[in-house]
Amino acid sequence: MKNFKTKKLSKSILLLSVMVITFSSCKKDDPEVNNYIGTWSANQNITQDGVSMDIKDIITLTEDSFIDYAQFLNPSTGKYVDLMKMSGNLSVNSTTMLITIKEIGIAQINPNTGQSSGMFTVKEGDAQFNNLFTQLGISKSYKSEYSVSGNKLTIKTDGNNDGDYTDKNETVIYTRQ
Repeated sequence: MKNFKTKKLSKSILLLSVMVITFSSCKKDDPEVNNYIGTWSANQNITQDGVSMDIKDIITLTEDSFIDYAQFLNPSTGKYVDLMKMSGNLSVNSTTMLITIKEIGIAQINPNTGQSSGMFTVKEGDAQFNNLFTQLGISKSYKSEYSVSGNKLTIKTDGNNDGDYTDKNETVIYTRQ
């Protein structure tokens, strides 16, 4: 009888141990698998043709899609104004993101006031979609390396296909919002 109780207790402890290990390992793994999911932002100052602009990049990532807003700081109002919006599909494998743009919008900004009069948006399948990418000199689909550490998301994209991420704006560090 004592031996039967010991076996039953041992089985119960073993079953409980397996359940604890299984559930605790799942909880540890889940955030790591999709740790990129969320809303992230990065601020930088860009100078082009002698004009300096404060830019905020806000990207929202889900398991299989993204929305990315580029905004500039209007110096006369002190508010950020949408400059560009991209959205599309996202596929993640280990530390690589495959990003495919399905929609892109560019703000129509009055150069005198810095005010936006709306967004010119084209979607995949629209006649202007391919032309817009050609004019902007960007690809509709590209790969990026990513890593997450705490509340920081680092995205590296080899924009000029030279085999490294050392060129300007090829490595961006975002902060979780």
